[in-house]
Amino acid sequence: MQQVCDRVSIMAGGRCLVQGPVDEVLAAHQQAGVVLSVDPPDVAAAVLREAGYDVVDAGRGRLRVGGTGRPVDDPAQADPAARGP
Repeated sequence: MQQVCDRVSIMAGGRCLVQGPVDEVLAAHQQAGVVLSVDPPDVAAAVLREAGYDVVDAGRGRLRVGGTGRPVDDPAQADPAARGP
């Protein structure tokens, strides 16, 4: 996520449940984790794992993400497709 955005808002039922920098939101909810709906989930999971996050496939295009990750200076370093074969 940090390669795409630096802030995130979690919405449910039309209400904002939490918002802030990605690393802070994930760190604050590390025990419970954060569930993200993403497309395609396999690419997002690879990028998040490369950035140091714990990722579990929650099914139906959703990922449960935990951990604090680590900064990646060059987003291409975290993108498995950018590395080539």
